[in-house]
Amino acid sequence: AVVSTQSTGSWMADQYVKTDLVNKMDHAYQHYEPKGVVCVIGTWNYPIQCSLVPLIGAICAGDCAVIKLSEVSPSSSDVMKKYFDLYLDPLCYRTVQGSVAE
Repeated sequence: AVVSTQSTGSWMADQYVKTDLVNKMDHAYQHYEPKGVVCVIGTWNYPIQCSLVPLIGAICAGDCAVIKLSEVSPSSSDVMKKYFDLYLDPLCYRTVQGSVAE
């Protein structure tokens, strides 16, 4: 997480690309932009790690995310939902709990 937050600026910086002889007077570069919404599905055996690591990547990339927390580990899901809803922007990051009825 620390490496992700420290490296975000260099990851999102424009990368200049060499041009050929025809375009020698032009300036070409790659510009990175967020692509959309990420769906993070949490697991029951490592609910916090398997939910937070992909979420950190999505936040660093500038994407919105839907976090589906595991219904098998209700205590950790309740804590994560509480803090996600408290500290993350609800317009960009949504948490979902529950499962399909069997």
